Amino acid sequence: MLEVCNVTKVYNELWKKNIACKDVSFTVKEGEIASLLGLNGAGKSTILKIISGVLQPTSGDVFISGKSIVAYPIQAKKEIGVLYENAPLYSDMSVEEFLMFSIQMRGIQKREAIDICLNAIEVSELEEVKTKKICTLSKGFKQRVAFASCLAHDPRILILDEPTSNLDAIQLKAFYKRILQQDKTKAVLISTHNLELAQSICSKHILLNKGEVIIQGDMDELKEALTERLEGQEIPREKVLELAFDVFAGVSKSEFFKN
Repeated sequence: MLEVCNVTKVYNELWKKNIACKDVSFTVKEGEIASLLGLNGAGKSTILKIISGVLQPTSGDVFISGKSIVAYPIQAKKEIGVLYENAPLYSDMSVEEFLMFSIQMRGIQKREAIDICLNAIEVSELEEVKTKKICTLSKGFKQRVAFASCLAHDPRILILDEPTSNLDAIQLKAFYKRILQQDKTKAVLISTHNLELAQSICSKHILLNKGEVIIQGDMDELKEALTERLEGQEIPREKVLELAFDVFAGVSKSEFFKN
């Protein structure tokens, strides 16, 4: 399970303090696919960097399968697979070479790494391009390679940062399929400003605005909160996320299209 507990991050700039996120708390349980939703600049990337151990929080902590990312970063990171928006791929390597490199960088011996690599290639449907250099691949295949890399060590928690940016409709459908096929023992957190993506595949939603959680819950919980705020007004399910941002943060749907 992923537990984010009262996380705050403050950057000390020249003339003032910049609060990137403030008192953020949420959990993602095994078998859940949760969205971390917000406009660009809402604090999503900062929170993901803290979860993955790239940044230290100013206060608060994150627990990865019970391990503190602050106190035990090496142990905690072993439980995480991260797919960044601009995944760091070595373009002069073949798909096989890159995956083997990524796996062995985690301290896995070559014999075991070969089996893991072959499985990752099969699961991510990369057989037809496994010997090709990454620089020759389409954006969709590059995304599959990055996804295979973050899955290869069988992490219990997947962190996906804007995973569908630059994908076309066919590639997007394939991505949905890969996420929904994940083992139910994994907790998945998807950071995005794509409300349609969140609504399509996520079972829980954490809505961020200006570094703070404005509301969180599953669709039924969000709809109930909206109905109470709007005094019984009927709310179509497909409008819940956009209305939640509008009602609880004053953020209109049109602002998401600008991102």
